Amino acid sequence: MFKKIDKQDWLHCSLILVVAVMGTAYAVYLGFSAHENSKENLLTRANTIAQFVTAKDIALLHGSEDDLNNPAYLRLKNRLMSLQAVNPDMRFIYLNGMKDGSMFFYADSESADSSEYSNPGQQYSEASDLMKHLFQEKTSGFEIAGDRWGMWASAMIPIIDKESGNIVALLGVDVAAKKYLTDILIYCLSALLFTALVILLLIWQKRAARYVYLTEGSLKANNLEVMNLMKIIKEKEQKIEEIRKGVS
Repeated sequence: MFKKIDKQDWLHCSLILVVAVMGTAYAVYLGFSAHENSKENLLTRANTIAQFVTAKDIALLHGSEDDLNNPAYLRLKNRLMSLQAVNPDMRFIYLNGMKDGSMFFYADSESADSSEYSNPGQQYSEASDLMKHLFQEKTSGFEIAGDRWGMWASAMIPIIDKESGNIVALLGVDVAAKKYLTDILIYCLSALLFTALVILLLIWQKRAARYVYLTEGSLKANNLEVMNLMKIIKEKEQKIEEIRKGVS
């Protein structure tokens, strides 16, 4: 047999469901908001860094290992390394070029003795469709993707030759995707934790009210038993008294 659910229990369950749905929706909203804010912040910082690179800097490069002894490359390389040093959360800052549909590195922020250094002219076979698309659209972009160096949240800014209007390079900055996503997850979890606490409070309140109700019922039952017992005792006493009077 199914236990009949009274109106109060139904309302209480409905309230818990509403809190759970609204709390989850708010957590999702916070997650999307945090993502948008973090993305815009990274794009803004990448755009600021891109101001330190001009089309004239790129024009002086060959996009090959010949640049290793090129003063223009060395100046640009040191500039990227300095920019990375003042933005420690950015793991990589780099400049990509495109030739015959393939992307390559002009320069990056890694020192030459680093195992993750990319020499000038090195092919970037993991270049995403978005990166190639940005070379055509002349707009900035953002994506979370992986390559041989790991998983990254990346912001990319085109370097445009103001005279010709052509894109001569794409500046990219990478931050660890794990940290980027963890920061967003923290916002979601804070909302979910608050929701869970509210639900636990509602459950506790319902159980406390039920305990009080049962306790009051038990006390009433005990009082009734005591009153019945006292009535029986009184009746016994009256009978005893009547018998005593009859004997005398």
